Amino acid sequence: MLKRSRLLKRTERPGWIALPGVVLLHAAALLGQTSPMTSGSAQAAPAAVTLQQAVSQAERQDPATLLAARRAARARETIALTRTQYLPNALYTSQFDRATDNNVPGLLFPSGLPSISGSAPKLYGMQGYTTSAQGVSAAWEPLDFGRRGAIVQQTRAQARQYESLYDATRLQAAANAADAFLRVAAAREEVLVTQGDAQRWNTLDRIVGALVDQKLRPGADRSRSQAELATARIGLTRAQANVDLQRESLGAAMGMAGTQPEITTGGLLRKTPGDEAIAPRLDLNPLTQAQLQAEAAQRFAIRGVSLSSLPRFYLLGAAFTRGTDVTNSPHPPASLAGLAPDSAGNWALGAGVEFNFTRWARNRVRKRVEILRGEEQHARSVQLRQQLTLQYQQALTRLASAREVADLAAQRLVAADTSQRQALARYRAGLVGIVDVSDAEQVLLQAQSDDVLARLGVWRALLQLSYASGSLTPFLEQVRAVQAQPLPPAKPGSIPTTNEPAHSHTSSPLQSAPSGAQEQQS
Repeated sequence: MLKRSRLLKRTERPGWIALPGVVLLHAAALLGQTSPMTSGSAQAAPAAVTLQQAVSQAERQDPATLLAARRAARARETIALTRTQYLPNALYTSQFDRATDNNVPGLLFPSGLPSISGSAPKLYGMQGYTTSAQGVSAAWEPLDFGRRGAIVQQTRAQARQYESLYDATRLQAAANAADAFLRVAAAREEVLVTQGDAQRWNTLDRIVGALVDQKLRPGADRSRSQAELATARIGLTRAQANVDLQRESLGAAMGMAGTQPEITTGGLLRKTPGDEAIAPRLDLNPLTQAQLQAEAAQRFAIRGVSLSSLPRFYLLGAAFTRGTDVTNSPHPPASLAGLAPDSAGNWALGAGVEFNFTRWARNRVRKRVEILRGEEQHARSVQLRQQLTLQYQQALTRLASAREVADLAAQRLVAADTSQRQALARYRAGLVGIVDVSDAEQVLLQAQSDDVLARLGVWRALLQLSYASGSLTPFLEQVRAVQAQPLPPAKPGSIPTTNEPAHSHTSSPLQSAPSGAQEQQS
């Protein structure tokens, strides 16, 4: 008979809290990728962490959170980059050349070959002349009808969108850490359950051995009790290994992969949370906020495309001068003549207007595309609200069901404990066989595991409800309130109450069993 409770199987599974499909869809559709924070290397785990400390550590150190923080910081810097469109286009140009005089003196190189102009002189030679030109020019668009402002507003909305996605990533990391913490606590409770089972079979094995030695029971009873004791010890070994596995998962959720942080629960799984309602906060959910900013950014994108089709007006200005050693004087020029400007300075002011017919036709199509994208973003908003509402309502149903299951599991535990005690007494009196005792023990073991699993289910359902509402604050407040309460009195058949059970693989499972387990066999 395999004595491995469902609690061990359940706690070996990954945490239930993960970004739902709609969240991944929206995160990818919003930006294609997800406040600056200090990264730093993974820190050593403290001696023992509370649930609140695990959540806080995950919010600071989770790699996905750090990545989202960097993206949000980059998005904020993009706003400053976009605002540089308001600056004038100012340019300084300086050029020095030496060429023959079969050209207008003072040529400037465009792209490719320089232009050749002017008539050839009668006495033409290959002698070169030096010319130079320097100057500054500027072009500024004083009036754009709000086109650049729309682009800046679009960038700001995208930055706020990144901020909301960062908040959503922090919420996800905190929920994962809280769920991993609860699974570690449940795994430790499972160790106590299997310790009690092994202790009871150890006691029963001694009773069976004494009866067999007195020829009051057949030798097959001893073989059965020894097999059951070995099975109980196997279950304890697996439960202890599961604690290490869950602690490793908690370390990874806290951003410290490779560590096994110890936890202190304050008797969390031995108490049940209150009935305080957690109101939905769908409008304040960070995913909702991110989607709203995506819609806003798309509206500004449509406005920017519309305004891009309008004419563009520019103010133009330039100041320049030149130098040359081409001279009509019979005296030869100085050796460095032409390298420095030596003529009077020049200036020019102007205004320009530009209307691009090709851009106007292209932007008409672009505007229709952007409008369709805006409608797509609105459809995503409706879909997201539906998904979040469904998630919240399902969490409410799970919590109500988990509370009812916890009450029934407690009643079952009392009945199973009574049945086990009666079966053991009847076996001592010779009224039943070892199989009846084994069945009663199996029912008790399962009832203890289900009791722990039911209380774990209540806390996880509460965590899911808080997560679905968009903030873990209500869940953490209930945790603090419950931890401040004294431990309730032990119920019949419940696992021994200890504040923080020691976790050690070096000690014997029977030696490490709580002393109260042996009292249950009397």
